[in-house]
Amino acid sequence: MGTSQTTINIDNSEVVAELRNIKDQLSTIISKQEQMISQINYVKSKLDTVVNQLDTVISHLSHIDDYLTIPRQAETLDTSSLGPVPSIDPTPPPVTEPPQQPYTYNRPTPQMPPFEDSPGPLPIAPDPTVMEHDPPAARDNPRELDPPRTPDPVSMDPPLTRDPVSMDPPLERDPATMDPPLTRDPVVMDPPLSRDEPIQRDEPLTREEPLTPDPPLTPDPPLTPEPPLN
Repeated sequence: MGTSQTTINIDNSEVVAELRNIKDQLSTIISKQEQMISQINYVKSKLDTVVNQLDTVISHLSHIDDYLTIPRQAETLDTSSLGPVPSIDPTPPPVTEPPQQPYTYNRPTPQMPPFEDSPGPLPIAPDPTVMEHDPPAARDNPRELDPPRTPDPVSMDPPLTRDPVSMDPPLERDPATMDPPLTRDPVVMDPPLSRDEPIQRDEPLTREEPLTPDPPLTPDPPLTPEPPLN
C-alpha cells in the first residue's frame, strides 16, 4: 500500500505582504490605544480636580450650615465709655404750652463777589503755529535773494582703484617627529613581611586547680585584748 504525498506551493511574497499588513494594523491599534490611555488619564486628572473642588464646596457649605443652625449668644454691648445716660421725662407737655417757634439765625447772609467776565473769548480753533497776540516772525516774510543763487555743481572724485589681491603661498608643515617611548625600570618588590612568633597564652584556670598566690598568703595573728584596768 503506497503513501501519496501532496505538494503545496505557497508564494512567500504574499505571506510576507500579509504579515506586514497585519503588523501595520497592530501598530495602528497600539497607537490608538496609547492615545485613548492618554485621554483617559487627562479625564481622570480633570475628575480629580473636580472632586477636590466639590470637597471644598461641601466643607464650606457645612461651615455655613453650622453657622446658621447652631444658636449663639450675642455679646453684651459695652456702654461704659459713653458715660451716664441722661434721664428723659416721658410725660407729654400740657396743652396750654405754646408750640415751638422756628429758630431764627443771627448770622448775616454771605455776599458773593460780583461776576467778572474775561476780556474776550478765545478762538474756537486757534492756529497751532501763529496766534493773534504773537508778533510776526521772520519766517512769515522770507527774504528773496537778488539775483537768485544757483548752486554750484558738485564735483565727484574719481573712484579708487584697488590693487589685485596677491595670495601668499600656503605654508608647509614640518613632518611630525615622535620621541621614542620611555622605558620604565622594573619595579623592585620588597620581600613580604614576616610575622612575629605567636603569643603563647597560659592555660585557663579551672575549678579543679584553684589559684594559689605566689608567695602564699599567711594570715595575721589574731589580736588579743588588753587586760582591764583596776
